[in-house]
Amino acid sequence: MAYAYARRYPESTQGVMILDVAFPGLDPWQDILGHPAFWHVRFHQTTLPEKLVSGRQDEYFRYFLGQFSDAELSHYAQSYRDPDHLRAAFETYRAFPVNERFFVAQGGHLDLPIVIGSGEHDAFAEFLPRIAAAMRQHGCANLAIETVSGAAHYVAEEKPDAVADLIERYAAESGAVSH
Repeated sequence: MAYAYARRYPESTQGVMILDVAFPGLDPWQDILGHPAFWHVRFHQTTLPEKLVSGRQDEYFRYFLGQFSDAELSHYAQSYRDPDHLRAAFETYRAFPVNERFFVAQGGHLDLPIVIGSGEHDAFAEFLPRIAAAMRQHGCANLAIETVSGAAHYVAEEKPDAVADLIERYAAESGAVSH
């Protein structure tokens, strides 16, 4: 996770952009867990998903990624056919309790430029101001919020040019890119 990396190794990066995620343990994490749009977070933390999804990747990804084309859905389903790949995807969710302890413990000053954002149609969008406030309370002094127009949760897939523009703009502002 980019935020964890930035916290551990701030000197090795010039900035971080984080799209469509919350941080376990930081406000409004508990509200997010209780939000109907995020029911799958706790479900994916159990061992049941592999048993239900294995061999049914097409149906699973169609449910979660129904806005994508058949070719894109097929790509994701095929990518997770391998049981180890599928397990690794769910392990991301299972790591949230450890992530929570880490994020709560991070309170030192961090001047590294951080951009957080979401798609305008994503359920995370309503939480962005509170996520930003919590990050600032935990020492993130150089934080910006961005909303990607016309995107939902899969911002990089849905609006890759807009994400590339954001990266270039912030990289140029930080001096990481020269034109």
